[in-house]
Amino acid sequence: MFLFLRRFLARVFDYGLFYFITVFISLILPVELDAQVYLLWALVVPFLWAPIEAFLFRFWGTTPGKKLFGLSFPPLSWKESFQRAFFFKKSRDIRSRPIGLKRYFIALMMTCSAAATLFLGEDISEAAVHYEKQVTEAGWVQYISDNGKFQVQFPKKPKEVSQVFEVPNGAPINLSEFKAHKEAEFSVSYLDLPKKWKLFSSNTLLKGAMGVIVDHVPGSTLIDKKLVKHKDYPAMDFRAIDGKKEIKGRLVLVGNTLYKLWVVYTPETPREQQHEIFFNSFDVK
Repeated sequence: MFLFLRRFLARVFDYGLFYFITVFISLILPVELDAQVYLLWALVVPFLWAPIEAFLFRFWGTTPGKKLFGLSFPPLSWKESFQRAFFFKKSRDIRSRPIGLKRYFIALMMTCSAAATLFLGEDISEAAVHYEKQVTEAGWVQYISDNGKFQVQFPKKPKEVSQVFEVPNGAPINLSEFKAHKEAEFSVSYLDLPKKWKLFSSNTLLKGAMGVIVDHVPGSTLIDKKLVKHKDYPAMDFRAIDGKKEIKGRLVLVGNTLYKLWVVYTPETPREQQHEIFFNSFDVK
């Protein structure tokens, strides 16, 4: 019974340590992840850890958790290693050496700490996302538009400009745009579509809007586009080339209002996923 407990605690320690290390790595990568991703990651940790555990069994006969609790295996083949890692074979040949009460207490405390990363996965994932946003968005300005009913983060305070588009056989459409330039050009614009356009599907409206955008940027070439979701709203991501400039954009359709977000990069502009930070910070009030 005592051996079973040591093996159980060793496995919990391994799972928690693996989860903690992978979350830490995600925080230093230039990628923004949602809390749901971290929570899902915690749920699939046992399946992802098993191949690593088999590798450790094959070459060292133990894992960090088992080493901590004084457990190990004799030399194993690859087949035997994977069988034990995936629970296909009972581990009757496991070696157990006595450990003192002090070491057992320390190992137990370390295991409780590692287990917390799994059983408190939702809280830790939210903290990770909060920390990640603080790092990636440091120095950016939160902009809230009351008229446009949206909020987004710019690298600096944007300037507002307005344009009017003539619509054949219809009333003119007012376009409000907010721009900020810092290494790259960041822009958010929106317009209210005519009510009669509600007869068309969201995909049809997004595709039509994409064609109008290309027509109004002379010399630009559309490279690719794809329909996506932006926080449950129908959207379209696109990439275009305008001379030596690269345009990363997203159209978001919210009810009868069409929002256009884009970032224009020059060859000298450092990318660093700036458009992803910009797009992901956009939300409708």
